[in-house]
Parts: sequence; structure tokens; C-alpha cells
Amino acid sequence: MKTGKITNSVISRSVLKNIKPAKNSLAVKPSIGADASVLENGIVIASDSVFEPVYTASNNIYARGGRPQYIQCCVNLAQDMREIRLKEIMQKISADCAQLGLVVSGGHTQVEAGNTRAVVAVTAVGFTENVKEPHAVGSNMAKPGDDIIMTKCIGIGGVQYIINNNREKILEKYVEEELEIKGLNVQIACGYAEYDIKTDKNFEDTRSRADKKMYESKRRLKRE
Repeated sequence: MKTGKITNSVISRSVLKNIKPAKNSLAVKPSIGADASVLENGIVIASDSVFEPVYTASNNIYARGGRPQYIQCCVNLAQDMREIRLKEIMQKISADCAQLGLVVSGGHTQVEAGNTRAVVAVTAVGFTENVKEPHAVGSNMAKPGDDIIMTKCIGIGGVQYIINNNREKILEKYVEEELEIKGLNVQIACGYAEYDIKTDKNFEDTRSRADKKMYESKRRLKRE
């Protein structure tokens, strides 16, 4: 299989079709686009193992109308890693939880023979009072006419996806030339930073350093 996120078609036939939750145990059952499950007692659960799993799993609970409170973390290390690496990972998780007001309630740690890097999986647990109408909150309930609140710019990939899938409708308001970028000299300013346990108190410190480097790169491009 290709690296990256598994396609919806594979998830449908190889994951969802093999899940048989107990009858009436879930207010929101597993489905594509529903990254958090809601139990009938109001507990909301979400898991993630990508970049910044504490934030991502918590975000999935917020997106379902819940409020995260606890996390369980599973840390798998490679054989050539030293104990200091485990300490760094746990200190990062602890700092993220402190920023979000979460409690680490447990987890699991082990060393895997086939691992080439550390893999961290997080399960966040929260609560919602919206058990009677849990489907009222979630991306699967979006419909034409809804307001979209943006907290930052839409990525270029996202814009192109929207254009490709809604070209005819978009052309009702815009001309074809406005949808195409031709002969454009594109310059990209970028900056990155790795979490430093000695200087970074939380993820925001790491992000700020990366942001600073991005603007330094932008100034260099302007001078050129």
C-alpha cells in the first residue's frame, strides 16, 4: 500500500465493514469523516498518531461538540533509541496536555524490533452534553448555505481541490482565466523548527521559532 492516509474506498471495504459495534452502544457510529465516536452516556473518544497527536485527537473531540479531558498515550520506540528519547517524548506530551488542560490517565510503552523511529499514538477522552442530537455537530452535517468560519488561509492544495470538484459552479461567478495560474514565477518562503526540550515550554514556542525562520526566508527572497 502507498504511504500516507488510506483512501476512503479502502476504509469503507476493509475497515468499516469489519466493525460491528454492539447494538445501541454508540450515539455516533464509526464512519468516514467522523474522527470521534460518541457513546450514549456522553463520552467522546478520538485517537490519532500523526504529527502533534495530542492536539489532533483533542481537535477531533472538539469538532464533535465535546470537550477533551484525558488522554492515553502509546509510545513505541526503536531498538537503537536511548532512554533520553522516551523522556523527551513524555515531556512534550506533558507540555501539550498542560496547555490544553488535559490529564494523562495512562498508556503503554515498549520497544519494537522493526521500528526505525518513535511512534506515538494518543487516545483522547472527553464529554459532551449533546448526546440527544450528536449528529448536529460534525463535518458530515455541513450543507449548502452554512457559514464557514476560517481561522487561517486555505492551503493551495485545498483551493485546487475545490476548483477541480466545483469548476462549473465556480465559473458561474468567475471566468476561466481567473482559475488558471500560467507563467507565474512562484517563490516559496519556508521555515521549520524541531521541538527542543531545553528551550521550548510547549508547541507554541516551537511554532514561533519556525515562524521566525519563515519570515527570515521571506526577507531573503525579497532581497534577491
